[in-house]
Amino acid sequence: MNKDEIVEELYQILLSSNQSTIDEFKNTPKEKLIIYHHTLGRDIRNNYKLWDIPWTPEIVDNCDISPNHPDSVSMDIIERVWEMVTP
Repeated sequence: MNKDEIVEELYQILLSSNQSTIDEFKNTPKEKLIIYHHTLGRDIRNNYKLWDIPWTPEIVDNCDISPNHPDSVSMDIIERVWEMVTP
């Protein structure tokens, strides 16, 4: 499953959620979406096996900033779904 398919699947899952869940996600400012890193982000990384996909680390200040790191990929997916539900 590619990233676009994951985004679409998660968007459909969100739309089938209760309205308060949709509103909470939609009303979270983009710069605060990091609050989903240990919940939704973890589920994305684990359920879609992002840790199994090899990536080349890009280390800056002892931190892997690669856009292909599973943490970065899951955050990108969260942001893309958020952009689909925000006006």
